[in-house]
Amino acid sequence: MDTPLVRVITLSDGNGAIAATEEGGPVMLELPYPRNNLRIELAILEFTAPERNRYKWRMLGYRDAWTTAAATVPIELNNVPPGAFTLEVVGINGDGVEGPLTSMLAIGVARPFWAAPWFIALVSAAVIAAIAWLWALAYRSGWKHGCARRNGR
Repeated sequence: MDTPLVRVITLSDGNGAIAATEEGGPVMLELPYPRNNLRIELAILEFTAPERNRYKWRMLGYRDAWTTAAATVPIELNNVPPGAFTLEVVGINGDGVEGPLTSMLAIGVARPFWAAPWFIALVSAAVIAAIAWLWALAYRSGWKHGCARRNGR
């Protein structure tokens, strides 16, 4: 009885295949904000009864509970929020023997520009400046009218 191993076959989103980098550990994948949907096709490498092979997966930080699926069913991730996540997969052969836990992907989803701290600070500063300008305008207008009334004009 062989230990089932898991490998990534294809990574894609709505626009097609996605290139990922592998640096000795899990595959690194950076997704820009609008492209935060992901389809992951896996291969379970255990050939005693391949039609009964399964896998279970979880993505730490996004979906922490384990999900079990048939080997032919891809992982579909939709509207992944901004952040850093790790996809962990365990292969299961036809006899129910689990393989080793494998960290398959390290996924980073970029934050949209309008949710970035620098943008929020910029908008906050602009709102404060606009309020200060309007207050100064109203204060000067009221001051001029108040002086005119005091001088009898």
